[in-house]
Amino acid sequence: MKEIVSQKKWVYTLYRTEDGLLLSVVCGGVAMFEVEVLLSKEEAFQVQRDEGFLDLLAEKIRNNPKQYMQ
Repeated sequence: MKEIVSQKKWVYTLYRTEDGLLLSVVCGGVAMFEVEVLLSKEEAFQVQRDEGFLDLLAEKIRNNPKQYMQ
């Protein structure tokens, strides 16, 4: 089950799951798609300290989605 922790429309949604924090980032231009990344413990800690970290991480994922796709 996913619980929304934080959301910025058309940018990202951060979910709490059984496995940890899952970041879903909206990518693409004409063809929109989402890339989901399970945050590491270190990244999850950064989110708690500074929510602005999500903006930076989402931009990084958006700029190179293939690197984060499994």
